[in-house]
Amino acid sequence: MPADASIYLDGRFLGTGEELARLHSSLLVDAGSHRLQVVRPGYESVEKEFVAVAGEVVELKLKLDEE
Repeated sequence: MPADASIYLDGRFLGTGEELARLHSSLLVDAGSHRLQVVRPGYESVEKEFVAVAGEVVELKLKLDEE
């Protein structure tokens, strides 16, 4: 994923790929359904819906393809 890709959770900006890659821990989200979106000009946007369960870890892998 490009370092300058923008990442959104439920429509709210989380940061860039580079910023999130530097995190030393996981992101904490409320239990329930969520939508993760990755956007960058020149690439096809990727969107993934997932369900978070309290106390469990969800690992998502997304790949951006060039347009």
